[in-house]
Amino acid sequence: MAPEWARRGIASKLVETAEVGARLVQFRRLELLATLNGVPLYRKNGCQQLEQIDVPMSDGMLVPGVHMEKQIA
Repeated sequence: MAPEWARRGIASKLVETAEVGARLVQFRRLELLATLNGVPLYRKNGCQQLEQIDVPMSDGMLVPGVHMEKQIA
């Protein structure tokens, strides 16, 4: 993302919109895999950390991530 667009609430609005859509189709829970940079955003929006995992990339590198969830019903 371009730095001039940081901290304007765009990511929070995307998360909120996804949550509204999930509720409309009667989902009760959201699950996601967050990058370490994204964890604070998802925590701010009510997600809880389940576990930290490493995601293998095609070149063999491991990218750290966090499995998270949020109850919405």
